[in-house]
Amino acid sequence: MREFQKNDRGEVVRIVREDYRGTDLVNIRVWYRTDNGEMRPSKTGITINSGQIDQLIEALQAVKAEGRQTNEH
Repeated sequence: MREFQKNDRGEVVRIVREDYRGTDLVNIRVWYRTDNGEMRPSKTGITINSGQIDQLIEALQAVKAEGRQTNEH
């Protein structure tokens, strides 16, 4: 598991590799702290097949290389 701080409210992004019914998956999800201090997963996130890790990394690197642009589709 790896994680990094998302914001000042204590939310983190957790990246976990896991097995689901024999399929190797990577789960990237925002976790938040409850009022009693317990960390819980939010609905915000994605799960991909581990075979797609390189595609995800390439896409993230391309977005990083593009720099900040307007949000046009």
